[in-house]
Amino acid sequence: MKRLELSVAADADLFDILAYGTAVHGEAASDAYYLGLTQAFDFLCEQPEAGQIDEVSGLGLRRWRYRQHRIFYRIDAETLLVVRVFHVAADAVHWLRD
Repeated sequence: MKRLELSVAADADLFDILAYGTAVHGEAASDAYYLGLTQAFDFLCEQPEAGQIDEVSGLGLRRWRYRQHRIFYRIDAETLLVVRVFHVAADAVHWLRD
């Protein structure tokens, strides 16, 4: 099992997702969605190659979809680094290369 790490940008993404979800859908729904994202991270730590290789960005990342968000991550021998978490409608390639 890989050890989970979050980039500073991914941590900020999660904060924004939680804040938006609370404002729009309420605290309970936002907390449940956040819990689902953390469970997706746990799954990926156990099955790191489950995500598709993201050939579009050309950055050597994998991606996994959780409901309305895509988790972009990188794996090495010991860790799974979540690089960013974007809404499916976002131009992820633009933000990943920025």
